[in-house]
Amino acid sequence: MSINLNILFPTIIFIFLCFILPKIFNNLCLLKNNLNKTHNINIQEASLTGGICLIITLLSFHLVSKNFFYIEFATLILFIGLLSDADIIKSPKKRLFLIVIIIGLFSLIENFIIINTNVKYIDQLIKYSNLSSILFFIFCISILINGCNFIDGINNNLNFYFLCSNIIISLLKLDLGLNFDINILLIFISLIFILFNFFDKIFFGDSGAYLIGFIIGVDLVNLFNANNEISKFFAVLIVFYPCFEVLFSMIRKYFFKYSPLSADSDHLHSILVTFLIKKKEKKLAHLMASFFLNLIFIIPVMYNFNKFDNTKSILISIIIVMCVYLILFSVVKKLNKLFKEIN
Repeated sequence: MSINLNILFPTIIFIFLCFILPKIFNNLCLLKNNLNKTHNINIQEASLTGGICLIITLLSFHLVSKNFFYIEFATLILFIGLLSDADIIKSPKKRLFLIVIIIGLFSLIENFIIINTNVKYIDQLIKYSNLSSILFFIFCISILINGCNFIDGINNNLNFYFLCSNIIISLLKLDLGLNFDINILLIFISLIFILFNFFDKIFFGDSGAYLIGFIIGVDLVNLFNANNEISKFFAVLIVFYPCFEVLFSMIRKYFFKYSPLSADSDHLHSILVTFLIKKKEKKLAHLMASFFLNLIFIIPVMYNFNKFDNTKSILISIIIVMCVYLILFSVVKKLNKLFKEIN
């Protein structure tokens, strides 16, 4: 019964917060998405309080179950996003710097690092150098946090990724005989958020995206550090979508001589929605694009689930999904250009 209450009580709190917080902040004219941003393809103004709803819910879970780890650092990560959502810190470089500082302090204070990677040279480096292990951890979590922010450009895209990730992590923990109450709660939160996000009532914002990246990253590192029977590349497969979005975006911008940290709307989810909106209603186009993209990335994860110790199979899957991403990006980009020339 206590386990049910540990999940039920925070879930009720999350629903309540999703109703009440947007109204409160809207009345105060705070935390609304900026429709004038060049990378914003949404046409509806909405409340950016999803991250606040999430952190308060996690705090309530922590108070009830004493089971959510590192709530203090999660709150600090959220706070950086709030400064971005409130247009107090507009510079991506400054936000990245603050994220790096907090993750570095987290790694130092909690002695939290990635123990091994299944890559010989990286493992040797992080094994014999404490500084290298901390820097590698900072790099990995920073990429994931920013990747989650990158894929949050259309409704429910990040939320579907959050949902899929927690389902996979729950199944892994179930298979390993570990407690996964927190992941069940996060699954319920994602399912509830689908409806609010679909109708443009509430967005995660940068604060929610940063928080989600931190939660997934820390949970995966904690899980994979303690279970050597799972190939570390399976973790790479789980976080591939947001992380590859960042890396591909940086390469693309560098190639076209843009700043790698500058925001734009030339991401796969953005151009896919632009293509679908020509034939579908806006909300439906967002939902279809989000579902389709996450389906592409969840299929290889599920395919390798029963052989998560098979590094070769996982690496092949990573290469295949990378090719699918690049081909889809190229095709949709050309179709959008063709339709624009026709019209």
